[in-house]
Amino acid sequence: MLLDISRSAHEALSLKEVLNAISEQIHQRLALDATEVEIATTQDDIELAGRSQRGDFSTPNLGPIHEVAIRHHQQLLGKVRAAKVGAELSAEQTALLGKVVDVVANALENAISFEVISSYRSALEQKVSTEQGIERGARPHSATLDSRNRFFANVNHELRTPLSVLLLSLDQLSGDSSLSDRAVSRSACCSRTSTGCATW
Repeated sequence: MLLDISRSAHEALSLKEVLNAISEQIHQRLALDATEVEIATTQDDIELAGRSQRGDFSTPNLGPIHEVAIRHHQQLLGKVRAAKVGAELSAEQTALLGKVVDVVANALENAISFEVISSYRSALEQKVSTEQGIERGARPHSATLDSRNRFFANVNHELRTPLSVLLLSLDQLSGDSSLSDRAVSRSACCSRTSTGCATW
């Protein structure tokens, strides 16, 4: 019977599954009318609590409730409560319940360790996901800057080419002696403005 309880508890991974497996096995194997396994402990700043019940403790004519503390390495993990209708637990049931508690303590300690590791893993995955999100957020910003720089380089090229041709024509006009003083003055003004634009 202890082997069955241990096997059922070790096949389950989560704390809730372990509690359900343990309460079911104790309930069936000890032929009880009401069974409850409850855990309330803190491991590595993680509060763990759970309860699994088989049968009903409010059943009329329920005998005295037998309660056994679940301890692992002197640390209180929780308790097992058991009762039968119309009678106290037999000496054999009480003794078996006492032996079962050691198996339950080991199974619960394994489940608690699994929960703590799962909690750390979830926190680590969330941290990695957050950092990847930040990194992904930085990439579009970098891509935007690259696109903007390419755009301005293209615009600069597209403006400089016609301005260079225009400057060449203005230089030739300013050296032409057949133009009026006013045309030469305007030509020089256009040349200065165009030179300023071309050196952006």
